[in-house]
Amino acid sequence: MLKQSIAQRRRFFKRLKETTALPDPLRSYEEYLQSINEDLAGMDRLELRNAWNAAELALLLSDGDRVLYIDSRGNLITERTYLLKRVAAIRRLWRGVTG
Repeated sequence: MLKQSIAQRRRFFKRLKETTALPDPLRSYEEYLQSINEDLAGMDRLELRNAWNAAELALLLSDGDRVLYIDSRGNLITERTYLLKRVAAIRRLWRGVTG
């Protein structure tokens, strides 16, 4: 029973870490698209809702001051800035997606 409980906890925390992971635009093209919120356009209503929940959870758990990247204009993009922009973009798309 204890082994199963530890395994379940590990899976839970691994999934939590994956859900709240923020994009690194230099790691891959997909993460670059995610960092500028271009990945949202191809999502259906369920995927948008999952992205919305993940962004709000990450916003709740983040410290907000860590710099994710520097945009093309030289502005520092922090965790909080990125997540707030992502939630706003999802909200704009939420009304336009039929599902």
